[in-house]
Amino acid sequence: MFILVSGYIILMGNLYSASICLYGGVIVKLLYAEDELALSEAVVDYLTYHKYIVDAVYDGADAYDYAISGEYDGIILDIMMPKCDGLEVLSALRKNGCKTPILLLTAKTQIEDRIRGLDIGADDYLPKPFDMGELIARIRAMLRRREEFHPDLICFGDLTLNMSPGKYV
Repeated sequence: MFILVSGYIILMGNLYSASICLYGGVIVKLLYAEDELALSEAVVDYLTYHKYIVDAVYDGADAYDYAISGEYDGIILDIMMPKCDGLEVLSALRKNGCKTPILLLTAKTQIEDRIRGLDIGADDYLPKPFDMGELIARIRAMLRRREEFHPDLICFGDLTLNMSPGKYV
């Protein structure tokens, strides 16, 4: 939920310009993890120019911490980062039930690397060097196919509703 005030949006206690990116009427917030500072700044500037809200982190440990504590519409991970590599972050997030779409943006270009990243749980894989326009297009595609979480069991007090087809509680 957000509040619109005089051309600005207040979202989770942060103030943003009202011209930020809306996807289906929803503010789009991305997490970007990249240890190369110059590349990180360039990508963040480009994404911000295209009206995305972006939190940038520079190592795998921060990427994991931000991903589990923040509400992101998408996550972009480099693989080769200090403290914890992007594949370890990806694996840990998926094991903890994170359904947020994740794009791997990395210099690891071998087919085996791509297969491994996708098999671990990435939604997309873009090797470096890359075109900024393609990055934006892949982010839009990733957001279109994201899966919203719908629990099978909804509980309220002593009442339980089982939403699974053919199952009754």
